[in-house]
Amino acid sequence: MGHVVIMELFGSFIFTLAIVLSSDPLPMGLALMAMIYIGGHISGGHYNPAVSLASWVQRGLTNEGLLSYVVAQTVGAIGAIMLARRVTGSAFTLDVPPAHVFDYVLMEALLAIVLVLVILTVAKVAGYKSSAIQGLVIGLTFAGLVSFGLNPTVLNPAVALGSMLSSLLYGGAMGSTNAVLVYIIAPLAGGAMAAWMYAFLNDRK
Repeated sequence: MGHVVIMELFGSFIFTLAIVLSSDPLPMGLALMAMIYIGGHISGGHYNPAVSLASWVQRGLTNEGLLSYVVAQTVGAIGAIMLARRVTGSAFTLDVPPAHVFDYVLMEALLAIVLVLVILTVAKVAGYKSSAIQGLVIGLTFAGLVSFGLNPTVLNPAVALGSMLSSLLYGGAMGSTNAVLVYIIAPLAGGAMAAWMYAFLNDRK
């Protein structure tokens, strides 16, 4: 399990660094693609608690495995956000306009459903799972979803939690309840829903 945890931590670190340092969805997607090609055969290349939760729902991870993945992803995200803060001198925060909380929750959940459904499809469907295009498809899907989501769109609870915990480490506030709903609860709910939808849509019995 050690190499799996290290891969998830490292992949989440690089992926989060791309999210924090770039305002362009394409480099974010390309960073995710690169990490999937590097670590997909080691850990599955989750780098996202919503993906790990979907795997757990489908019994692809044990309770202990899910916890290990999420902790590794969050630690990687915290490290990336703290490094970016040191380099740029500015904090990475996720703010939610109070008047639009429902809109943000809905968009994060819906886009997370699409992202996780794509990931499950290319990982499980026979025509895709042995193909070399997996990383490209997932990376470009992420870039595309972020490009038309509300600003900011993250689709990754580890990045959000990393932002909140790193703020605490610097003596700031952890974040609002609205931010927790939008950037942690909504994508997790989307990941769980995607696991159910995948099972339902692919049940041919």
